[in-house]
Amino acid sequence: MENASDLILLMGTNPLPNYVAFKCVKTVNPNLHRLWIVHSEDRPEQSFVGTKELAEVLKDTLRDEGETIEINLVPLRDISSARRIQEDLENRLLTHLKGPNQLYHLNYTGGTKAMAVHTYRKLEAELKERCSFSYLDARDFALKDDQAGVLTGDLRNEIQVDLETLMRLHDYEKGISTPAPDWPEVLDKMARIIEEKALVDYLDWVRTFLNSHYFRRHPFRGLAFIERQKDFWKENRLVDNDGRIIPEKADEFQEKFRSITPPRVLELLQLIPSEHAPLEGDKWWIPRPNTSSNREYHERAEVPIKGFLHGKWLESYVCRVLRDNLQELPTGTRRKVSVDKNWRILKRSNRQDGKDFELDVIIVYGYQVTGISVTTAVLEQICKQKGFEVMHRVNQIGGDEGKAILVTCLDDSKKHRLEDDLQIISGSPLGKIKVLGIEDLPEQRLWQEIRKFIWG
Repeated sequence: MENASDLILLMGTNPLPNYVAFKCVKTVNPNLHRLWIVHSEDRPEQSFVGTKELAEVLKDTLRDEGETIEINLVPLRDISSARRIQEDLENRLLTHLKGPNQLYHLNYTGGTKAMAVHTYRKLEAELKERCSFSYLDARDFALKDDQAGVLTGDLRNEIQVDLETLMRLHDYEKGISTPAPDWPEVLDKMARIIEEKALVDYLDWVRTFLNSHYFRRHPFRGLAFIERQKDFWKENRLVDNDGRIIPEKADEFQEKFRSITPPRVLELLQLIPSEHAPLEGDKWWIPRPNTSSNREYHERAEVPIKGFLHGKWLESYVCRVLRDNLQELPTGTRRKVSVDKNWRILKRSNRQDGKDFELDVIIVYGYQVTGISVTTAVLEQICKQKGFEVMHRVNQIGGDEGKAILVTCLDDSKKHRLEDDLQIISGSPLGKIKVLGIEDLPEQRLWQEIRKFIWG
């Protein structure tokens, strides 16, 4: 590998191992002159989408990073046929690798099993001792040579890939998203509620007050926020046929708020900045006909309720816990870690497998992605859907090395049952998905659970 003039990579649906393998080989081998990326062709008659676009993305990414070596793409017509794979390798690759004194290296981490097996066999038969072979082990993040054994330590500490590059490699880009409000004092209060084991009271208040008055229940999509203030009046029967507030209904609304709002929750609400405050003194703000605008409804209902109180606070809380505790990691490791939240990720091309999605919190350690999805839902089915979603999305941008965490407000028995279900139904190996529940939310416990899951 150290003296190879040509590196051969196999492109599957995850370009990340190829990117890492190239960076690793190039670091130890200044004699590398050419890179060959073997990919599958599109087969329209079978609706099979090849990996040429991803191979081109990898090539363009390396070029944009200043890479100057020759980069060639090698298409395979049919990756399910051993005969055709070997024919294409002979005609499109091996004819260029006949130099009698040249050394070559195949990293067979990517591609399908058939691509890996038949490419390996063909190169071994034709090039014999002039070709060496390696793979990137997703279990310990080390590059391993078939003859020499382990070549590197944990490559997460050696190769840093930022999130934008990771997304580009998978043909995604960052979209515009609406972040949760940044209210440190409110988040401090929420943290105290968690530490005091009073979060159940808060969640009950959300269910009995916010859900009752600001959300409609859809038979298929669950709860949907009431976006317009006239719909808020109608749903809560607060106005008469002429659009005037009915005083007794408004009084009933306020009485319900006073009777079911715990003191801790009232204290939290009073910390929300005035322009977004859902309170007027110790009363709940009710938009008034002819004096309240839709903009005011947005600022004082949609922003704090839909954007924070209903569940976005948990996303902000998890992100803050991570950022506040990263200093506990060894210095060398900490420098390789980035934490971000609220990413909307868009597909750049029109590939059939492309779909926009969001990740609540993302941790990148070297080149390993851990996606975190959060939910305050207490229905196991909703949590399970969130779990499958985050596992799928992490695999899309992080590959086999990626991990997924689902942070919920479930009790321990439901948490463990959900994690078992996600692993069994998805076929995911142990250590790929971690489900955390309400007992795991206090800061130090949350940090230790996440730290152990990612860093061991």
